[in-house]
Amino acid sequence: MLYRCSQALSVRQIDQQAFENVLRIVRQSERLRCIRLNVADDHGQWQLNEGEPAPTQTWSALPITQGDKLLGELRWQPEAQPPHPHLMQSLANMLGRGVYFNRAQKQHQYLLLMEERGTIARELHDSLAQTLSFLRIQLTLLRRAADDPAAQTIIDDFDRTLADAYRQLRELLATFRLNIQEADLNAALEQLLQPLKALTPARIQLHCRLPSQALNAQQQVHALQIVREAVLNAVKHAGANEIAVCCEVNAAGDNVFSITDDGCGIASLEEPEGHYGLTIMSERAARLGGTLRIRRRSGGGTAVCLTFSP
Repeated sequence: MLYRCSQALSVRQIDQQAFENVLRIVRQSERLRCIRLNVADDHGQWQLNEGEPAPTQTWSALPITQGDKLLGELRWQPEAQPPHPHLMQSLANMLGRGVYFNRAQKQHQYLLLMEERGTIARELHDSLAQTLSFLRIQLTLLRRAADDPAAQTIIDDFDRTLADAYRQLRELLATFRLNIQEADLNAALEQLLQPLKALTPARIQLHCRLPSQALNAQQQVHALQIVREAVLNAVKHAGANEIAVCCEVNAAGDNVFSITDDGCGIASLEEPEGHYGLTIMSERAARLGGTLRIRRRSGGGTAVCLTFSP
């Protein structure tokens, strides 16, 4: 049984499915009624179950550790004969190593994603940004050379469009330059919000009750970008006194990120021409297989809610 569990964890990516396979192997081999893996950090708990527990039956439990660090707990209910204690201790040790490598892999993938996005930002800056700057210089020269009022009107339109393109590029570069080295979700959110707090007198609060294992690296990057865009919109347009970011698991087991403020409330869900922030947020939510809801709060302000399955 331990060999099969070791094989199940000897995969390129130790993810939720790998842990579920281990629990399934143990339950079938040791004839357990239910086996449960709880992985906890400072902000929440990630729980996997195999089998249906008996409400009145006592649980047996072992801590999941790596070195001196407590990572979670392994719990089980036997159907009849309990499994050998040494066997379950070996399993708990194996799961501890698996959880540790799961976190290390996520950190590595996360840093690779951040590096890739930084490379894209540099390439955009070195190509498109310089091209736009050159066009602005040429447009200034053209304005000085053209005397026809009709030409000046066309130049003004060109100038506004170019300025809008330059603004959009700056926002895109800011998005791609988002450089958060922490794979831990709560620490990443803190790092994300810190520079935004300097842009507003409003109090920005974070309430994170999602464990880091709830999201893989790709999911976390998309979620962080949506949170950043929603908070930045509140900072720029809401005139709020308080902005709150809450992350939790709902009753259906979905991951929920909500961003609320007590400001003036969003005027319309129709974006002005040349603005694409809400559209990009919705596209990111779709990539997560989730939904993005934006609404005016009855008590004043705006609520943005991202919901997606693990």
